[in-house]
Amino acid sequence: MIKKIVALVQSDVVSTKYHTNQVLSASVCHTTKSISVAHRLIESNHIDLLIIETSEQSDLLYDFVSYVADISYTTKIVIVAEHNSHQLQETYLSSGADLYLSLPFSRRSLELYCNKLLNLNKYRAGTLLHLAEASLQPETAHLCIGSHQQQLRKREAEILAFFFRHKNQIITRGKLIDSIWGFCEELPSFTTVDVYVRRLRMQLRNSGAILQTIRGIGYIAKE
Repeated sequence: MIKKIVALVQSDVVSTKYHTNQVLSASVCHTTKSISVAHRLIESNHIDLLIIETSEQSDLLYDFVSYVADISYTTKIVIVAEHNSHQLQETYLSSGADLYLSLPFSRRSLELYCNKLLNLNKYRAGTLLHLAEASLQPETAHLCIGSHQQQLRKREAEILAFFFRHKNQIITRGKLIDSIWGFCEELPSFTTVDVYVRRLRMQLRNSGAILQTIRGIGYIAKE
């Protein structure tokens, strides 16, 4: 099966160490220096692997890694750095990267690491969660309503799974943030959480499931 790869190259310092288009056999690799181009590729295609080359700190790259990790369960993220910085390593891994590599390393080592990631079943099917006529597979973010199936984004699935597991209980915004974002360095505002809940209400329409806002307190999921 052909694997789809996006390589986001920030400078030629790292990329000259190997030829990105030849990193993996049986793959299609799109190489770009633009975050916006990489963003469009990931939004419009199922991407198996994202390789980000970096030689410096970049809040834009941190945010981009968090974004990709948030929307996709299946896209593996590899950071290729010019320097061995523990701070950079910790930041990227906490943002959602699967692997952090620093020079020096061989092209063959990169290929072996990437192949291992691509063949790793990161998420396995588990128990379905139910609310009214809706069922959710948390590990794959698949939401089924009757015969209709849709793919949620990762964070949406995490929030919905929390509601499903605590149905008919009042959940404060603070408890939801602590449970879903508790290990993140930057926590969302209550407004951001409200936006997620509004999206989930749209996803659950015609399912018989209700996500109700308890004014001044939080939410409750009811059948």
